[in-house]
Amino acid sequence: MDTTQITSTQLYQDIETAINTLATELKVTADHVYGVLIRQQTINAIHIIIIDALLLIFSIICIIVCIKNVNTDLTEVMIATTAIFSIITIIVMAGTLPSMLTGFVNPEYGAIQDIMRMIR
Repeated sequence: MDTTQITSTQLYQDIETAINTLATELKVTADHVYGVLIRQQTINAIHIIIIDALLLIFSIICIIVCIKNVNTDLTEVMIATTAIFSIITIIVMAGTLPSMLTGFVNPEYGAIQDIMRMIR
């Protein structure tokens, strides 16, 4: 067995230690720290929805502008710019979907992920 593997007991102890250390440094209870981390997951999810919605709205506006200005000299440039921006929007939305869903559906998991990142 590889000695670098972490057992679930060890992982739980590391998470508990991280929460308690953070709580001590902030002079609050560990339950309070964990509650704040859970609420932060929902706030992050809302933030992601706002950013994704703005990107989507801007992409739709670009598409509408392209459609209305089909026969102008800048048509090719507008289509290329809109296509690139739309692709970027789709990539960003696909990349942020898991974090958004975690923030709404299972914020405890997101909080534990944040704690794991702090431990590392």
